[in-house]
Amino acid sequence: MAKHHKQLLANAFSKAAHSYDDVAELQRNTGHQLLAQLAPVVTAKSSQCGAAPIWLDLGSGTGYFTQLLSESSAQVYGVDIAFGMLKHAKAHRNPNIHWLNGDAEALPLASNSVDLVFSTLALQWCDDLSRAIKEIHRVLKPGGRLGFTTLVSGSLNELKQAWRAVDTKQHVNGFLPLSAIEASTQAAPFSQVDLQVRPEVLRYDTPLKLLKDLKGIGANYVQAQRASSGLGGKQKLLKMSQGYEVFRTQDGLYPATYYVCYAELIK
Repeated sequence: MAKHHKQLLANAFSKAAHSYDDVAELQRNTGHQLLAQLAPVVTAKSSQCGAAPIWLDLGSGTGYFTQLLSESSAQVYGVDIAFGMLKHAKAHRNPNIHWLNGDAEALPLASNSVDLVFSTLALQWCDDLSRAIKEIHRVLKPGGRLGFTTLVSGSLNELKQAWRAVDTKQHVNGFLPLSAIEASTQAAPFSQVDLQVRPEVLRYDTPLKLLKDLKGIGANYVQAQRASSGLGGKQKLLKMSQGYEVFRTQDGLYPATYYVCYAELIK
C-alpha cells in the first residue's frame, strides 16, 4: 500500500475512534476468543519470576484489549497506525500502557524485545502480510509467541453480492485466501504455526445498519478506491438493499458472514 493510501486508512480509523467501541461486536468476539486461546501462555508468562514480560497489542485501536493485557504483571505496548485511535486510548485507558504510533510493516521496536504479540483483526489491512510477519518475528524474543486473527476471503460475501445489483465497482475490501495467509507465515522461520478458520455471523435489522457499523469502526475504507466514490446516493443504497433481500432470513434479519483465521505462531 502506498504511503498516501496508508494515511487515508489511518485517517478513516482515526475518525472512527469515538464510535468504535459501540459497534465493534466482531472485534470483541474474535479478540476474546483469541485471548482465551492464549490464556495458558499469558498466565504462565505472568507468573514467571524475574523481569516482567513485554507484550505488544498490534493494531491496538481504542485500547480495549491492551487494557485487558495490562491487568497482568506484564509491560504492555499498544501500537496503532491511527493517531486518533491512540489519542482516544490514552484518554480512556491505563496511563501506564506505552502507546506508540507505528506500522505493522515497520515496527518501532527493537529486535528480540517482545515476549508476546497479540493482534486481532488488524493485519488484514497490511499491504504486505509477509513483511508484517517478518517484522513481528524480528521483535519477538526466541520462544516468543504471536497470536493474531485476520479476515479470510469469502468474508462479507453477502454485501459484495448485494452491491452487484448496483454496479461492478469494488465496494467491499477483498481479503486473502487461507493459502496466502499460510504462505505469509512461512516468510519468517517460526518453529510452530497453527492456523484455524472459523465463521462469525452478525445479523442486522437492515443492510444499511451493516454499512453504518462498518463506518463506525473505520472499515468503510476500500483499498481499491475511495469508499465515498461508491456509497453516495439514495438510489444506489436502495438497490444495494434490494440486492441483499435474497439473504434475508426467516426472522427478518440480514446476515453478514465473516471468515476469521485464528493464528498462533512460536519463534
